[in-house]
Amino acid sequence: MLFRSPSKILEWIPEYTAHDAEIDKDHQFQFGLVNRLHEAMLAGRGAETLGMLLAELTKFTMHHFANEEKIMTDMRYPEMLAHVQQHDQVRRKVTEVNARFERGETAITIELMLFLSDWLRNHTMVIDRRLGDYIQVERSFAAYLDCLLQGDLRGCGVIVQRLLTEGISFKDLYVNLFQRASVWRLAPNKNLIAKAVAIKTANSVEPCFVSRG
Repeated sequence: MLFRSPSKILEWIPEYTAHDAEIDKDHQFQFGLVNRLHEAMLAGRGAETLGMLLAELTKFTMHHFANEEKIMTDMRYPEMLAHVQQHDQVRRKVTEVNARFERGETAITIELMLFLSDWLRNHTMVIDRRLGDYIQVERSFAAYLDCLLQGDLRGCGVIVQRLLTEGISFKDLYVNLFQRASVWRLAPNKNLIAKAVAIKTANSVEPCFVSRG
């Protein structure tokens, strides 16, 4: 449930987290900018103040989208196209609102504020959450391969157990590790990955993961 104070149209709650510190920090700052715009309108601030806030919100939103899209590109995010399409929707809206504001339509900031507050809640809780989860898993796989190449079997076991608790199947672990090893050219052969399926933690007599079909 979302709780709002009289001066805030957006309130940060745990359900908004994308499970990525950088993305969460950007979102919280974005929420703050929307709230500042809302507060300025409630206080009856003039066009100059609203224009400055609108410019700051526009600049940061574009910057945030560019950062997210670079992350998605670098990490080969499979849902990037649909994600960017949502960003483009906001880019078009913000560009349109800025143009109308410059023509003297100061009331248009209300339209943008309501649009962004609804969009941010939905996008942050669903679309960005999926991206954040993907980033977490990708980084865990990278850390696993580093541990494997360094011979840190205990570290491998800890990471695999964490991946399993995040819902990754045994089969997907095996397949994904081989794919990443090949792409990154860290271990482009099945022998090293086969070694991975036999790794055991110090606290278990069972393999950390095995391919089950």
